[in-house]
Amino acid sequence: MAKPLPSRSSAALAGTAEPLRPHAREQHEAGETRLRGIRDWFGDVEDRDPLAIWVDEPAVARLTFASLHEPEGD
Repeated sequence: MAKPLPSRSSAALAGTAEPLRPHAREQHEAGETRLRGIRDWFGDVEDRDPLAIWVDEPAVARLTFASLHEPEGD
């Protein structure tokens, strides 16, 4: 599965060869959507962290592999 990221600038999309432009735009839009989802997830992690108000380190920096994969109710 592809994990696209948005282009850094619209100039990068404009400089793409003509046959690739639609694909480049599609990947850019998919990257924008993915990046928005990642940022929303970071915010959700921070909002659900009971220690967030007492510690300076962001909640996502304190995540472990095990905590990412434990069931919702635990």
